Amino acid sequence: MLDQKDLELLAGMINPINVQLGNINNRLDGIDARLDAVDARLDGIDARLDAMDARFDGIDARLDAMDVRFDGIDARLDAMDVRFDGIDARLDSMDVRFDEIDARFNRVENRLEMIDLKCDTNRKRLDDLSLDVKLAERDIRKDIKNLQDTTETLVVVLQGRGILPDPGNTIQTA
Repeated sequence: MLDQKDLELLAGMINPINVQLGNINNRLDGIDARLDAVDARLDGIDARLDAMDARFDGIDARLDAMDVRFDGIDARLDAMDVRFDGIDARLDSMDVRFDEIDARFNRVENRLEMIDLKCDTNRKRLDDLSLDVKLAERDIRKDIKNLQDTTETLVVVLQGRGILPDPGNTIQTA
């Protein structure tokens, strides 16, 4: 068996190992304390993650509600599209009618231009006729004046020859 010396030798060898084990235990205690601190921090992080998860659930619920509202809005927009399609069709038919009206107005406008040209031509002809009438009136007046002068001359000559009675001489011979 082991004698005292061997035991002391073994004790001498075990003592540094015990010291090292104590150091290791101290280190492990430090690591354990640090792990506890990390665990506490992880618990805090876990609690925060749980809170975030709850908030995300709330956000998800709000997004679902928004999806429902957007579906309603989308349905209303689809209904508006249908109504706008009807309005668009009516506007297209109105465009066709306006094109027809425009064509009719163009025809009326062309007729008015023709009438305007005829009026201008008639106005010019009327002006020419008016000038011709004035010239004819002047010539007729001249002719009447000449006729009156000739008549007066004839009357004077006939009175001078005694063929016509003289209005200044009221005594008549019988």
